[in-house]
Amino acid sequence: MQTEMAILMADLSGYTAMTEMHGPQSAAEIINRYLELADKAMYGSSRLLERVGDQLVIVSPNANDLAVTALQLLEYCAHEPNFLPVHAGLHYGTIIEQGGSFYGSVMNVTARIAAKAKDGSILCSAEFMEKANSEGVFNFKVTDKVKLKNILHPVTLVELLPGEKFATVNKTTDPVCLMQVDKSTGFHYVYNDHHYYFCSDQCLQVFRHDPEVILNRE
Repeated sequence: MQTEMAILMADLSGYTAMTEMHGPQSAAEIINRYLELADKAMYGSSRLLERVGDQLVIVSPNANDLAVTALQLLEYCAHEPNFLPVHAGLHYGTIIEQGGSFYGSVMNVTARIAAKAKDGSILCSAEFMEKANSEGVFNFKVTDKVKLKNILHPVTLVELLPGEKFATVNKTTDPVCLMQVDKSTGFHYVYNDHHYYFCSDQCLQVFRHDPEVILNRE
């Protein structure tokens, strides 16, 4: 069946680094909590289509509903103590649904857009923006046209920004495990006149042992 659909792909940033530092049990707990927060973030007609590792694919026929879902997911994850940031991509277009699975270039483009998003940000296509009516709940900021892998024509990327209903969160990133931490944490270190904050003494000691390796890893 062919239909119009809005697609959201959201990933946890730094999941591999966090798993390497804190182990598989912590990774499993993060994923379980991520799913709980995603369920809480669902708005209107939005629903979880599938999960692949730490990536969630959420869909809705209504672009507004999916925009609010994406922003709520980012907000909930940002407020969660010692949690990973999220980056996400949104797109809108024609998909083919067969047996509960979605097929079509819309899925591929959404994945490419999500890969371009920085930690704690949501990027969307111009097609998605045209279908969404913010009504003061969210805003858009046009960024630039970019070439996406295996996509023939350049795509205009737009950042989805929260409106006043969403709370501002002021956190920084642990450079070792890449989790979001509050600056009030007791684990703090100054290196080359820059202040770094950590989720635990374990991460602090790893950083102190060889900060250049941590700061220059890919």
